[in-house]
Amino acid sequence: MLALFFCGLIASIDATAEQTDWPHPRGGLQGLGVADVTLQDSYKPAWTYKTQGAVLSSPIIVDGVVYVGSEDKHLHAIDAKTGQEKWKLATETLIDASPIYDDGVVYIGTDGGLLLAVDVATGKPKWQFKTGGRIAGEAAVTMINREDGGKDKVVVVGSHDGLLYCLNASDGTKRWTYETGDYVNCGIVVNHNTIVLGGCDTMMHLIALNTGEAIAQIELGGEVAGTPALSAGHAYIGHMQGEVLAVDLKEKKVTWRFRDRDFPFIGSPALAGDTLLIGSRGRRLYAVDRKTGEKLWDIRTRGGVEGAPVIAKDRAIFGSAGGRLSIIKIKDGSTVWEHDLGGAMNVSPAVTDELIVVGSEDNNIYAFTPSKTPKPD
Repeated sequence: MLALFFCGLIASIDATAEQTDWPHPRGGLQGLGVADVTLQDSYKPAWTYKTQGAVLSSPIIVDGVVYVGSEDKHLHAIDAKTGQEKWKLATETLIDASPIYDDGVVYIGTDGGLLLAVDVATGKPKWQFKTGGRIAGEAAVTMINREDGGKDKVVVVGSHDGLLYCLNASDGTKRWTYETGDYVNCGIVVNHNTIVLGGCDTMMHLIALNTGEAIAQIELGGEVAGTPALSAGHAYIGHMQGEVLAVDLKEKKVTWRFRDRDFPFIGSPALAGDTLLIGSRGRRLYAVDRKTGEKLWDIRTRGGVEGAPVIAKDRAIFGSAGGRLSIIKIKDGSTVWEHDLGGAMNVSPAVTDELIVVGSEDNNIYAFTPSKTPKPD
């Protein structure tokens, strides 16, 4: 089994009205990868922040601070305006997982299997929880029902030990675990009170959020590294055997499969309206009809696309292993803007109205600001 590094988990934070923040790499519990911003026609470099290791962690932006992990064994907090370090937290092992933010706390996993809950005011852990394997994706924060009718805040995270963990957000104590048949690399999304999880055991697992009990397992036909996107009662995901699928969550069956070339789909999809975007290791970004699974268009990219795109209204932004950051039009994939960086981008960018931030395997975090206002399409 390959150790799949490029994937993500989903948290419960919604985008803010003005989109000055991007507190989760996939935008929320539905995993749609949508930002309520207008991507401009052109951007200029704002700052570059250097770490001492490759950056395979998707950044987030909250209250003027960028948070991102690095293979230099640190969680970095960076001033979003200046690119200067605010603080950094040393960890015993490298970080490829992406952070998420909720209520003054950043949650992030490490290669050594620790989930850390970090107080953003101090840069110090409030608590940590040890799993039995590396954590490759970011945790999920949501609410869970109690028997007395109240609710508790919980954190859900997957591990290479094959387990999904549900922890109390207040202190990191364990509520339940759920066992899969292989690594858990990819993300948590929630359909009402059901966790929807793609696994390296080739299954889509439907799990009761309150109890951790299995509801169903649906065979997908390949190992999953990315996070599903949820819309209209379906989950949409790609897998390592070169397919993108739609799964009916009520009927618990695959409704369509899309295949073009025999290259793995590593990254998570983005979904807006009836258009699903997903990248492939085969140097392609695809647009697929959500309802039918028919290909709308595809574009050739500079290197494989293992990170996830972000959709913003009629445009989308994504990076590639060839080091190119691109903004395209959703209707036909035509290029609006592009910028070549020094290394592969196998992560998702953070997107707000005033800032784009992305990490690279050249050890750097790059930030861009608009250089001019958009033109009508």
